[in-house]
Amino acid sequence: MDLGLAWGAIGNTVPCAMLSAFYIFRDPALLQRVRNEVESSLGCSDHSLQDMDPNTLIKKPLLFSIYAETLRLHVKTYFVVSSPHSDVHLGRWTLPRQRIGLVNAGVSHMDEAFWNSYNGQYPVTIFWPDRFIVDPVDPQSGPVSDCVEPRREETEETQDGNKPFFSTRGTEGSWFPYGGEEFLIHMSLTRSD
Repeated sequence: MDLGLAWGAIGNTVPCAMLSAFYIFRDPALLQRVRNEVESSLGCSDHSLQDMDPNTLIKKPLLFSIYAETLRLHVKTYFVVSSPHSDVHLGRWTLPRQRIGLVNAGVSHMDEAFWNSYNGQYPVTIFWPDRFIVDPVDPQSGPVSDCVEPRREETEETQDGNKPFFSTRGTEGSWFPYGGEEFLIHMSLTRSD
């Protein structure tokens, strides 16, 4: 296993799980919503957690959003960038060709101009469990601010009609929960049956 992958998995998983549990148990209304999502994954009430299919649980939008929001709020990784072919101009700075630069993900994770705060009700500095949930009937929902275009892509749909769904669409370049590794982000948020 790649050392970076192992470090990222261990370095993010345990703190993220603990902080997610903290946020869930701190808010009785959120705890009830999470319980409802878990119970809906069980099917009927006489089943136990051992009977649950994990593939149904990982598709629940609230649980995904809590996970993503915890990573956004608390993961402050640095990731390495480089351009092998030409210099990269970044405002008044230049990253020379074949040189290495470090980018701090925490800066973009706290960008008030980018992240949706739902008309200021949920600033980027606080935990908002619904930040990554898109409600098709609420144009103000979703992770990206109204000021960022395009806020929603025309093709964005949910498989369950007008039910709210988890989405990271539009966050590319501003959300780096695993240090910018697109493959890791994709693998953690999607799963094929």
